[in-house]
Amino acid sequence: MDAITGMHNAARRYCFDLFSKWEGVKYGGIGRNAWLIRAVLDDIESLSPSDYSSPEELRQMLMAAGQTARDEWGEMGLSEGQQRALEDERRRFCKFIEDLDVETCMRGPRVPFRRVLKRAEAKAFNARFFQTWGRWYGGGCDRDDIPPNATLHTDAMNDPAAYEAIRTALRARGIARVFEWREWGHSYEMDIDLAEFQYTGAEGFWFMDSVEWMITASHESSITFGSEWLIRAMRESLKEFDRYIYKGWDSNGY
Repeated sequence: MDAITGMHNAARRYCFDLFSKWEGVKYGGIGRNAWLIRAVLDDIESLSPSDYSSPEELRQMLMAAGQTARDEWGEMGLSEGQQRALEDERRRFCKFIEDLDVETCMRGPRVPFRRVLKRAEAKAFNARFFQTWGRWYGGGCDRDDIPPNATLHTDAMNDPAAYEAIRTALRARGIARVFEWREWGHSYEMDIDLAEFQYTGAEGFWFMDSVEWMITASHESSITFGSEWLIRAMRESLKEFDRYIYKGWDSNGY
């Protein structure tokens, strides 16, 4: 890696390492810190290394991300102790960035690619998605004249290998990156290793710029696969695919 890319990568890796440390921690306590670091990471991933002429120029922008990134939900109703914890988290990140050694950054391990899409870019991709696939919510679509698709109850994905089967199917088609759009928050372009393909409190949509296939996950315990080849691949991978053809959110109906 060149020096600027290495510094950008190191800042992202710092955030990823914290998420690994905090895995399983719920809302409240250290969870508020995780929301803050998620906001910092979004600001980092909005920066393109190619836009900077020197590592020091990028360092200043990374410091600004640590000082100013905000998560409105994560900062609601904070106690004095929680507020101090967030400020301490900011200081730790900024100290890490301040002390980053350029040469060390260039040799560090890469984290999977992800970038925050610019608003106009995300709007254009979403318009193409809606034109081909219609508007989806809660496992249903507002149109019938769309390409082949199959919606399952998410209990079909309880097999530990189920989500990796999605990635395997995509890789078999030469697909290494996807666009992720959520009903609120940022949209991303990312390596498929970072794509969760799950509802996270916001309905999710995954596709490529060609929009010839898609995946959606909804709050109604549904996951939809769009395109004949993706349906075929998932039917081969999921032992109970046909059992879980979607009939509603209640898993007792299957």
